[in-house]
Amino acid sequence: MRLYVFVDPPHNWVAATGGVIMRQGDARALTELSSIKDIDGVTLVVPGEWVTVHQVDVPARNRTQMLAAVPYALEESLAEDVDELHFAPIDWTPGQEARVAVVSKALMDLWVKQAERARIKIDQIVPDYGLLPLHPSADTTVASDGEGSVYMRSKQGQGFVIEQDLFESWVASDNSTVSIAVNDEALVRDILKLNDRIDARFWDIGKGFTDWVENSPEPYGNLLSGGYDGHSKSRGSGGYRWAAIFIGAALLLKVLVDAGMYIFMQQESSVLSEQMITDIRETFPHVNNIVESRERFIMAQEMATIGTGAGQANFQLLLNAVSRATRGSGATISDISYRDDQLTVSCRVADFAAIDQLQARFDRLDYVDVELGSSNASDGQVTGRFVVSSGGA
Repeated sequence: MRLYVFVDPPHNWVAATGGVIMRQGDARALTELSSIKDIDGVTLVVPGEWVTVHQVDVPARNRTQMLAAVPYALEESLAEDVDELHFAPIDWTPGQEARVAVVSKALMDLWVKQAERARIKIDQIVPDYGLLPLHPSADTTVASDGEGSVYMRSKQGQGFVIEQDLFESWVASDNSTVSIAVNDEALVRDILKLNDRIDARFWDIGKGFTDWVENSPEPYGNLLSGGYDGHSKSRGSGGYRWAAIFIGAALLLKVLVDAGMYIFMQQESSVLSEQMITDIRETFPHVNNIVESRERFIMAQEMATIGTGAGQANFQLLLNAVSRATRGSGATISDISYRDDQLTVSCRVADFAAIDQLQARFDRLDYVDVELGSSNASDGQVTGRFVVSSGGA
């Protein structure tokens, strides 16, 4: 019998054998689970927003060479020094691209130590989306948690967590013909309204991993698959700050893995101004699908075409900061642009007090500097224009 337990409290857990749930519940502390009998293995389930999945072409003949080459192959696309990151091979065949999960070593240390202190011997650490089951007749499984987040896992090996409004933007902009199995009937209807090219069907698998286990007995994306010997470097607060920077960047990178690779933008007006279109095309010269007839538009651009190295990481980091600050705030992004290493974003909120609250949210992010450029009231709402740049204390 395998025990699956969520790392953060309340610790949801389920004990299952071959997909058959034997016991389940919540625990106030991990130590409460050490007494469960007849456990053959323990899977520690971690928040998927901290784990990014990458596909990388490495010229390796064996697994050892592949593990050594992956960090250098991904170095320029990551926001933190590769020495501070853990790389776990998910899937690789010699001569083909490797699929690798990346996570901060600081977080891996934290998770491993939490289990050790609770006297729980774990043999797997998996992101929550790695427990999503795969529908036999669909390319991708999509699950809404009912609280604004959407979990995705595809048969091609991608997996990530994004906010529901960004997911809907991706759906509206996707030009491919895909089939997806969705756990929420209302979301199925929304998907079909947004994009009639997508074959969306309802699949009742529940809203959390304790339900998904029943349909997905084999976890995907084990972060211990390549082994883990701990973080040997001594770190003070500065080390954790850089770990936090990567963690923040991971929020965006999940959106940008191979299944997506989209930058999500929203525009209040149903018809974009010529100047706005010009600005977008200057900033993202490869974009050719700007939609002028929707209230919400999406511009898609592969990150590989937006500079390289630090420039790309900086863009990802700033967009992540906007996502973290606005999530759950009630703010609506009405305009966004990136140039001269700065991200300028206009947010619509209910009143000027909400602008101050949004500024306070930005101020809590220690890896960016944010200035309120202007604010004005119109049509019963207030729009604040924020300028975001890398920095911070």
